[in-house]
Amino acid sequence: MKHRIVLFLTAVSLYFGICNLAFPQLVSYWNFDDGEAVTDQVGPNNGTVLNEVEFSEDTPDGSAYSLDLFGVDDYVRIGPESPNGPDFGISETDSFTISFWVNYEFSQRGIVTVKQDLTSGGGDRSGFTVGIGSNGMVFVGIIPSITPSGGNDETNTGPYRDINTDLEVPLETWTHLAATYDSGTDTLAVYMDGEAATMYTSNAADSPADDGSNATGGIGEIDLIDSNGSFTGFGASGNAPQFGGSPGDFTRLFYDGLLDEVAIWNVALSEEEVKALTEGADPNKIGTPPAPFLIKDVFYETSKKQAVIVWNSKPARTYTLEASTDLTNWMELDDEIPTGGKETRYIETNIAVENKVRFYRVIER
Repeated sequence: MKHRIVLFLTAVSLYFGICNLAFPQLVSYWNFDDGEAVTDQVGPNNGTVLNEVEFSEDTPDGSAYSLDLFGVDDYVRIGPESPNGPDFGISETDSFTISFWVNYEFSQRGIVTVKQDLTSGGGDRSGFTVGIGSNGMVFVGIIPSITPSGGNDETNTGPYRDINTDLEVPLETWTHLAATYDSGTDTLAVYMDGEAATMYTSNAADSPADDGSNATGGIGEIDLIDSNGSFTGFGASGNAPQFGGSPGDFTRLFYDGLLDEVAIWNVALSEEEVKALTEGADPNKIGTPPAPFLIKDVFYETSKKQAVIVWNSKPARTYTLEASTDLTNWMELDDEIPTGGKETRYIETNIAVENKVRFYRVIER
């Protein structure tokens, strides 16, 4: 997702206006209310129903429909088939939240999976699954990225984390589940009906701690950008779509029950926000606004024919600066401006005197 800031610059005096394309809080949301398709209400990540998936009028909030999954081999794949899956615009340095309602009869762990390839020979394996284990307890599966440059290449083969909680989900009862991941503190929080788990146990020693911290074991972030066809969907977890002659998916650990109001945010929601979802809050209205992406200052130096542009920025980001005299034709000044941390500065030199009006836009990548 790109943010754009447009500045108006004259040779005599400086006028500037800011037009922000805010980075969305809710990046994908499926409410299943059309009863016919798995449509992403806020993003581009629509689903494909596979096998015996149906829609039910039994819902937790009186809405039109929920998704009815029958286990064994019935599930929904989100995004296209291999080699490329959906992109939620959440980089491996970002936090996120996954929230949904369940009413289940049987579960082998897999309910909502975002980009996981659990095969030993997989490449881009990093991802996240949240569901209910066969023991009825809420389960989270994490494969963190151990690739320092980003997690989208073939060497991204981090070790898996099977994380169990002390939250037991009642059978055949509508129950709200949510999992948040704070990348800044490497902390996982899992909720059932708005109450957070108090115990987290993992297959890896000390990952996570009892309070959900050290969720990845300190070996990397969780990369949710799919580059080679790992499975993303509802009703299953597991392996990547098959490459080669067959377009089918390898999936496992299925779910038998109803599913509704699946939502993904690009922030770790607070406990109060998660609780609000259990009380019927509209997912579109949940989420703390991010720090504004704004121009802090612009200096135009007539004698030097140059402009200095300063904007708020973030760590680990790269920026592109473009200029125009008519808002139609844009010239790229630099497409690899490294972040300066919380503030980034760029100097454009040799501005032509005849340019009475000049426009700039800054794009965060």
